[in-house]
Amino acid sequence: MENKTKQFHFRVIPSRYEEIRKRSVDFQSISHFINSAIDEFSDDTYKIKHDTRRQLIDYYSQANLHLSHLGGNLNQAMHHINAMAQSGIDVSIAFGQEILPLIITLQSSILQLQSDLRLITHKLRSIR
Repeated sequence: MENKTKQFHFRVIPSRYEEIRKRSVDFQSISHFINSAIDEFSDDTYKIKHDTRRQLIDYYSQANLHLSHLGGNLNQAMHHINAMAQSGIDVSIAFGQEILPLIITLQSSILQLQSDLRLITHKLRSIR
């Protein structure tokens, strides 16, 4: 191991100094903390991993909203069909016009989500 003989001095505002000091508690020294951070963030795959994580978070948020919307629509349609059935109305036509298209859309969305998740998983595995 090479001796560490060079020093680097830099100025920070007091709040940043406190933040560095607090974050470096689990390290041997502030110097060890900064050297470890440089090693981690100099990794060529860091940006790819960071971007992929951000995309994954965004994707999950959008997928969750989409599925919640579809689930709400399906719930409303089922409530409407149940109300019609309790009134003695034949619901077979309404089922075919309201529920079946929602089920098909929901199935298509779930298949798309599964495909997207497979691609994301493959991408994450390839950048280890």
